[in-house]
Formats: sequence, structure tokens, C-alpha cells
Amino acid sequence: MNYRAQKIVLARTREHVANQRADFLHKLSLWLVIAYAYIAFEQLNIPGMVRNPHLAKSILDAGWGTLIRFVAYKSVMLRGNEIERVNPAYSSQDCSGCGYRVPKTLVDRVHICPWCGLVLCRDTNSARVIERRAFGKGTAQAGPVLSTNTVGVVCPELVPDQRDKTPVEARASAAPALRGKSCR
Repeated sequence: MNYRAQKIVLARTREHVANQRADFLHKLSLWLVIAYAYIAFEQLNIPGMVRNPHLAKSILDAGWGTLIRFVAYKSVMLRGNEIERVNPAYSSQDCSGCGYRVPKTLVDRVHICPWCGLVLCRDTNSARVIERRAFGKGTAQAGPVLSTNTVGVVCPELVPDQRDKTPVEARASAAPALRGKSCR
């Protein structure tokens, strides 16, 4: 008898969590569609990513596929335009300023371009690359204008005195201190 009662309690709890997640995703998708005229997502292979036993629960809990589906239909209903899906290949390695490919590992959280000197959080740089791929070259923010003696510091975790150094000096002194930190 206790088994059946506990089964009902567990089912109600899981239904409550599922309703909370759906409510949050509905509110977030509506906010995205109202706040932004054009929306782009990476075309991720979510079923393939869920095969990883270490990440599966986190990916499914986040509801990426559901969010994309909600945003897609709300964008068509409310704005009359569809969302863009972008190939995610090298989106975190390509520079949003000049297009130069800077190889990185997952530990590297700051994008530092040796070609143009652009210094951005890795996620911000990736978002700008995705925006450029989805909507063309004129829509993405090109980042700060850089001269030969300053570094455009966008990441709040970069040390303020980095602005006075040349791009080469700033990269040499900032990179070891920033390794493993994420920019928000």
C-alpha cells in the first residue's frame, strides 16, 4: 500500500517540476521574441550530446530543444519571421573582429586574437560569430576599435592595467591569470 502512495507522490513531484520548467521556458521564449527582432541558435545535435552520460541530465534539464521550439513558433506567430539555425563549427575559435581562427581548449575562457588584438570573453565572441553567420557581416558588433598600443578590454575579469600595454604584452601577462575563469 505504501509503495502505491509513494509512487503517486513521486509522479506529482515530477509533474510539478516539468510544469515549472515548461513555464520558465515559455516565459523566456516570449521575452526573447519580444526583445529581439532576429534570433539565431547554433544547430546543435542535442540527441547526440545526450548520449554522453556525464552531460545528459544537465542538457535535458536545461531544455535546449524545447526552448528552440518555443522560440521558433512564437517568432513566427508574433513577428512573422523564422529563427536562424547556424552551423556551430569553430564558432568559439573564429575571431568576431577579423575572422582569424584562434585554436582554444575548453579551459581557455578568454578569446585573444593575435591578428587584430581583440580581447573578449569566449562566449561573447562566439555569440558575435553566430550572429554574423546568421544575419551577415553588417549586423554583428565588430568589437572595440584597437590601436597598436591599447587592448580593447571587454571582459570584466581582465586586469585594468592591461589597457596600457601593447597587445603582445597584455596577452603574455593576462593569459596565465585568466586561465580557468569565465566571463559573465
